[in-house]
Amino acid sequence: MEAPARQIIACLRGALIAGDWLRLTRHTGDDRWRARAVVAWNNATLGVSDGSLVVHGMTRPAGSQNEAYFQCRWNFATDAARGSGSMNDWLVAWPTAFRLHTLLREPSWAGLFEETK
Repeated sequence: MEAPARQIIACLRGALIAGDWLRLTRHTGDDRWRARAVVAWNNATLGVSDGSLVVHGMTRPAGSQNEAYFQCRWNFATDAARGSGSMNDWLVAWPTAFRLHTLLREPSWAGLFEETK
């Protein structure tokens, strides 16, 4: 697997590992794990639509998320007008499934949405 593909997968898996890091925070009392969880969660929730997000002239349904993060370079020869790092139009279910997995297992969502120090 090429390095950019590993980075994309690692970003999206942040939604999965955030819950584990919150549990480590509770078990160890070390707030650094919570800080990591918040950063991973924030990264994994980039581009989640609230129902008003418009990309390429199309309104994205609420809760949908593109699997291509903004730092990706998902360009094709025909995408030259969009510029480097533009998003594609794939709305896949697995980023949402990863987020839901963490939210279902986490007793309190507050740790995911607090500001880090």
